[in-house]
Amino acid sequence: MEEAEKVLHSMVVRGCEPDVFSYNILINGYCKAKKLDEAMQIFEDMHIKGLTPDVITYNSVIDGLCKVRRVAAALELFEKMQAQGTSPNVYTYSTLLDGLFTNGSYEEAMRLFEKMDNDGLKADIVIYNTVINHMCKSNNLDEAKKLFDSLPSKELQPNTQTFTSMINGLITKGMLKESEDLFTEMVEKGHTPDDITYNIMVRGSLLHNDIDKAMQLLNAMIDRGFSLNATNISMVEDLLATHGPKSKFIDLVDKVLPKHQSKGNFTSVKPVV
Repeated sequence: MEEAEKVLHSMVVRGCEPDVFSYNILINGYCKAKKLDEAMQIFEDMHIKGLTPDVITYNSVIDGLCKVRRVAAALELFEKMQAQGTSPNVYTYSTLLDGLFTNGSYEEAMRLFEKMDNDGLKADIVIYNTVINHMCKSNNLDEAKKLFDSLPSKELQPNTQTFTSMINGLITKGMLKESEDLFTEMVEKGHTPDDITYNIMVRGSLLHNDIDKAMQLLNAMIDRGFSLNATNISMVEDLLATHGPKSKFIDLVDKVLPKHQSKGNFTSVKPVV
């Protein structure tokens, strides 16, 4: 960033005045580096020089503010951009929605989501994934399901992330059968589960003592080169510590557990052929 500023200074010295595009590059760099004071200073410099920030300028600063959890300031800037005649785009809304949800401002985020629709902007699957995910996390599974089911009518198709969010919501609610049905539907529709999907399904199976299902999922994970996350590793280790060498998991120990983490020292046992 220091080198970039030197180039900008060199431009001015040589009589080549930076335009909005030039400033956007610099602001974006500072925002990505989470140096918001510097970014805001350049933002003010644009006004002083008579340059009008465009939607890209505002998006960069709003994104930077959200990343450092200054969501109230991001909302103020969102209002300011509209008051000055710059219309927000889908990326603006996506950034703010994610910032509000992450900050725990669920109701405000949902109002913004409704405003986007009222303003005639068509949300993409990224935004729907964000909203569905946080609906599930906020114990609004019914609303998430309605939104999920409405996607085809909006000419959008759920992707792996959409299915994974819904599966996680169902498992959190204790609806293991429904989560398994949705997992099957996901695969049948051609969406490949990722490591997050598998870890969620394994966790659900273990929580509901469906060891056979967990074994099946673990084998599938291994076949695809995925690894257990820390939570599932701990759960498998607890099962091994409880059931010992007779555990159904013993033939997978060397594959699914890091040897240095095993609580019960069962990783020395060879897999059963």
